[in-house]
Amino acid sequence: MAVETKVGLNKPLVAPFPLESQLYHRGKTQGVRLRPRRKTLGLKHLVLAFFLIIGFFFLLAQAYYYAISCEKLTVKHVFINCPEEGPRQTAENFLRGRNLGNLLICDLEYLRSVLISLPGIKDARLVKQLPDTLKVEIVPREPKFYVFRGSYQLVDEEGKLVASFSSLPDNNFPLVEDSQAFRERYEEKIETAWHCLKSLSPESKKQIVRMTFEEDGKISVQLAEDPVRIIIDEEDFAEKLTYYLANRNKLKELFGELEYVDLRIKDRVYFKQLNPQPDKLLAGKKEVG
Repeated sequence: MAVETKVGLNKPLVAPFPLESQLYHRGKTQGVRLRPRRKTLGLKHLVLAFFLIIGFFFLLAQAYYYAISCEKLTVKHVFINCPEEGPRQTAENFLRGRNLGNLLICDLEYLRSVLISLPGIKDARLVKQLPDTLKVEIVPREPKFYVFRGSYQLVDEEGKLVASFSSLPDNNFPLVEDSQAFRERYEEKIETAWHCLKSLSPESKKQIVRMTFEEDGKISVQLAEDPVRIIIDEEDFAEKLTYYLANRNKLKELFGELEYVDLRIKDRVYFKQLNPQPDKLLAGKKEVG
């Protein structure tokens, strides 16, 4: 008996593998998202924003103008603090009666630059205190010695002016002179003088009356109540001067009055007698080891 099998033309002869259908399975179609429509500002909105910006800056300008012209913010009180009376008086004379204007726009850096250019003032610190007060703290220059530059000037270790006098007022500080009147290398010579003086003990420093820079580069020193001219240089200044102070009486006993003593060469003393005596050495330059 014959068996007839019917197969559809569109039906595959072999069934697909189960995983294969899952591999190429497509999910459900998602819905398309629509972008929100952008809102555009109209002309009236732009005009309104423009006038709002103008109004803001106008109010800001009016507030600034009021602040800088307000009478309550005008500097009316100036307090100066300084440990020294001289610099304090100098600063007070400069600021007294000066129209400092509005406190908010007062240029403190300019005032400081002017103050430190005045005699005796090394530095100045200025602070604003609302509504109308300016506080000034003065750092005075510390005087170290006199220099002669047409007049007698009391200066600090930098050679900056503290006070000026027509004649030498006292011997509280040594006098530093230059054979060329400090026309050249003023700062360098002042630095040398201070380096020499600060190396001395307070007792030795008090005995120096005059220090002179000679043309050939040497330094001559005159001591209080001692007519002998001491010729010396910057190198080992304190050591050489201390040696002379410790031995000057012995030199006088041995050789009498001396015109000068030259200490520039280490471990050597050259001197010249002022009035040679028969029982002393012969006149002329002598050397002592």
